[in-house]
Amino acid sequence: MRRVAWVMALLLLWGAGTAGAQTAAGQGLIDMEFDGARLADVLRVLGELGGYNVIVDASVQEQVSFRLHGMTVDEALEMVIRTSGYSY
Repeated sequence: MRRVAWVMALLLLWGAGTAGAQTAAGQGLIDMEFDGARLADVLRVLGELGGYNVIVDASVQEQVSFRLHGMTVDEALEMVIRTSGYSY
């Protein structure tokens, strides 16, 4: 059964100029490891790195473990959200 809870009730660009620069070819790749971290905290960290405002639904209580290597922030957000069974 598909999860109905929304991980991100709202995902807004922090600013068009900042977001545009980060999605350009020059965007840096990240290497991060999370071991038993709260999913909400992981999403907030990634959102901050990407220049996004992130609001996580209070029902999201899972703990996750991820190793993110050589990914853009947008790719990392997508992977963490989708593999956790949520959508945004």
